[in-house]
Amino acid sequence: MEIVGEFIGKDQDKSLWRYFRNHRHDWFPYLGSRANFVKHSANLWLIKERIMRRLARQMGAYDDQIHLIDGFPIPVCQITRAAKSRCFQGEAGYSYCAAKDDKYYGFEGHIIIDSRGVICGCTFTEASIDERDVVQDITVEIKGLLIGDKGYIRPLLAEELKW
Repeated sequence: MEIVGEFIGKDQDKSLWRYFRNHRHDWFPYLGSRANFVKHSANLWLIKERIMRRLARQMGAYDDQIHLIDGFPIPVCQITRAAKSRCFQGEAGYSYCAAKDDKYYGFEGHIIIDSRGVICGCTFTEASIDERDVVQDITVEIKGLLIGDKGYIRPLLAEELKW
């Protein structure tokens, strides 16, 4: 349902659930509530990751000789409300986004793409985790040159990633 939703422009849980409830009820008569739909969708993260990796492998993304890596902030609430917020308490963290010159509370996403833009790996961490500590976890199948911004500079990391 999520894959079809992306193709028809429904990339929000609410609009996707509403579309299938209203237009494809005969296909999914036991769709249930939106909350349950979101929980089930979230619980399928491992299957979605396997599909992404298989598609990337079939497209030759892992064999590309150039890959790009970057991290991006995923704030979960305003920094001024973070101390009182129970949203992701104990899971999210504080960090600073240099590109936006802004402190935030939340997570950090990490993504690797090949030279054509095909996603080869992704993950997210607590915002305070150093992005260089995540690189080895998402570059397992990557070959060739890995390009990142200055936040990824660490001499020991460069040595560890050499083949």
